[in-house]
Amino acid sequence: MLFGRFLLQPTSSLDDCQRRYGDYFTLRLPNRTTVLSSDPEAVKTVFTADSEHLLAGRSNAILQPLLGDRSVLLLDGREHLRQRRLLLPPFHGERMQAYAETMREVAEREVASWQRGRPFAVQPSMQAITLEVILRTVFGISGEERVERIGAGASFALFEMRIVLQAILDRVELRPDLSRGERVGRRSITLVPKRGGRIAVGAV
Repeated sequence: MLFGRFLLQPTSSLDDCQRRYGDYFTLRLPNRTTVLSSDPEAVKTVFTADSEHLLAGRSNAILQPLLGDRSVLLLDGREHLRQRRLLLPPFHGERMQAYAETMREVAEREVASWQRGRPFAVQPSMQAITLEVILRTVFGISGEERVERIGAGASFALFEMRIVLQAILDRVELRPDLSRGERVGRRSITLVPKRGGRIAVGAV
């Protein structure tokens, strides 16, 4: 399976591969070949196996400039378990149920600010809702002014992360597979040449 087609049409690509090759097949990435599985038992084994035998952090090393050295996605073994335990308490069942009221409140306030009959970009509103819910529920930050101030800083950090991600993608050669005559529609990723390679730059 070619990485370019997977990037452009991930869902249909994986569905086609599963029907053609079965529960196990390979995805050719720019620097490696990855084995994918749609077998529920195999997936369960991966997520419940001893972390000493399955090291996910090494495979995610390309994300280090984006996430930093201490991200749970980049750690293995005892360090991974330690960081994971620090993150889990806010996501226990009872706490998640208590978050529902906050989520509803934030969403209703944001929707109330929309102007009827006037087109607008949905992404900034969805980002604002998500960010405020995280700040209030996970980090316990309250107060409209404080949430707004920290949210602005977080939004700028996300912008910087996009710049770093751009640098990562700059090192990856992407080759879309259009041999089957599939049309690339709106909202698909655009690939343009850059210094002899190709880079994903946005949506059309």
